[in-house]
This record gives sequence, C-alpha cells and structure tokens, in this order.
Amino acid sequence: MKKIAAYITIIIVSLQIAAGVLIGIAVGKSDDEMIAATNMWMLLNATQWVFAFSVIGLLTTGLFRQLTIVVVLLWIGKLIDEIWFDPTVLSWNDILNFAIGENIAIIMITAYLTKKHIYAKSRS
Repeated sequence: MKKIAAYITIIIVSLQIAAGVLIGIAVGKSDDEMIAATNMWMLLNATQWVFAFSVIGLLTTGLFRQLTIVVVLLWIGKLIDEIWFDPTVLSWNDILNFAIGENIAIIMITAYLTKKHIYAKSRS
C-alpha cells in the first residue's frame, strides 16, 4: 500500500508542477487564453484532490478510511463537474453528489457505531 501511495504522491506533485507551468505560460496572454488556463488548472486541481484523499485512504484504517472514501467520492463528483458541467454555477449534479455523499457517510458511521456497540455488548 505504501508503494502505491508513493506513486500517487509523485503523480500529485507532477500535476501540481504542470498546473503551475500552465498558469505561468498563460500570464499576460489574452483573456480567452487565461480563462482556458484557469479552467485547466481547476481540472488539474480537482484531480489532485482525488489522488490526495486516495493516498490518505490507503494509509488509514477504520472509520477514518471509510470517511476518506466518501471524500474521494465527493471530489470525483467535483471532477465530473469540472469536465461536463459549469463549475461556477451550483446545479443539480452538485446537489445530487452532496446528497449521495452525505447518505453514504451516515450509513458508514451508523454501521461503524452499531458494530462497535454490538462488539462491546458481546464482551460484557
């Protein structure tokens, strides 16, 4: 797992460098080129967050890992928003993504607490 996390970290750093170079090249250009560079930077940024929380999920255990998976799913929704929808406007896909993530988190927390309660009850 740690080897995979190291590779993903290298990908994150590479994406960050690419995003910085992209913005650096676009500085001083026309407004359309600046907007295109900013849109690409936002796409790379969302991709980096998906990878970053994936690394955290790989290196943690228990409930924290489960909640990290929920955060990864939410950032995948943000990535989808960057690719197919207008990311500057709150739309139905954002609300649906948040509702799904919230429900998954509630289910995971409830399952974890129930499992912990049943285990504690069986020990006494």
